[in-house]
Amino acid sequence: MKNRMILVAAMLLITAACGGNSTGTLAVGDCLLEPDGEEITSFTTTDCTEPHDLEVYAVFESGALGYEAIEAEASTRCINSFATYVGVDYFDSELQYDWFQPTTETWDDGDRAVQCILYDAAQQRSESAEGLGR
Repeated sequence: MKNRMILVAAMLLITAACGGNSTGTLAVGDCLLEPDGEEITSFTTTDCTEPHDLEVYAVFESGALGYEAIEAEASTRCINSFATYVGVDYFDSELQYDWFQPTTETWDDGDRAVQCILYDAAQQRSESAEGLGR
């Protein structure tokens, strides 16, 4: 779980200028592979029927200002959106959640998108979590 949190924190630093897919291009239902290495410059989307590490389950535009305010908004909105996508309350699920948020640079460029992501801390998934019910 600690490694996933480090991964998510590192992925927050991704911008379109780095190459590959940026967090701003992610949509609900996108499945992602965990990048190799310690320096993450891009990530790869994949079909959700293929092994994957992360899945986007909600996207919203943030009106919050500052990291702490976005974090509070994302935490609330991602938990509230979880059951709609997965089919079970987050607190009753075997899955974990986190989110991607704009960097300072992308925020200054007008990026307000926050993407809620889910993952299984124990293993890769080979199916979408949409409507999974667990």
